Amino acid sequence: RSMQAYDEGHTNEYRRLATTIRVLLHSTRASTSLVRQLQMEDTLFVSYARPINPNNLMTEHSLAMMRQGGSGAVFMPVLDQGPPIDLRWLSLEEWLAEPVLRDVNLDLYSRWDFIRVAANQDGGAHVDSGIEETYAQLQEGETVGWVASGPDGEVPMKDIERCYLRHISFEVVLSLDAAWQRRIGNRLCECGQGRKARYCCLKSN
Repeated sequence: RSMQAYDEGHTNEYRRLATTIRVLLHSTRASTSLVRQLQMEDTLFVSYARPINPNNLMTEHSLAMMRQGGSGAVFMPVLDQGPPIDLRWLSLEEWLAEPVLRDVNLDLYSRWDFIRVAANQDGGAHVDSGIEETYAQLQEGETVGWVASGPDGEVPMKDIERCYLRHISFEVVLSLDAAWQRRIGNRLCECGQGRKARYCCLKSN
């Protein structure tokens, strides 16, 4: 529902998306993630990110694209609307830690950086008195490296973190759905024929 609400224009839902992902994927000493409770920690997660090019000195943000409209340019989540790429499937740890954005200062951000700050500091599950400076600068567009022309002239393009968390949610849904379908398909079919479901009744569906 949060993804649908985001797509309908309620982009503040990015905080709820971050909190949901944290609950799904992140275990601590005090809490156990849902994927661990379901014994699905070996799930592979799909990555739409292009590996950061160390020879490129420009910003890179392959999980967000720009759209030009009547009110100027805005960031949009890529989802499955971007140019064709070779999808990669990573372990949960690799997927969370993968660098997916580089700003003008050459600082790298992972998926976990976006999830952690939005959920723990920016009002997802907690509201801290201050947000990490580098992340705050990214939010305000100060280090993204793009400007948009508007009624007040050129201004930094903001809110890339919202697009990133919407796209990250998209990757999570694709990954967990694929893993769950495999898990269901590997069970013995309920018809009692003794075959795996994916080779029996699920195949006929």
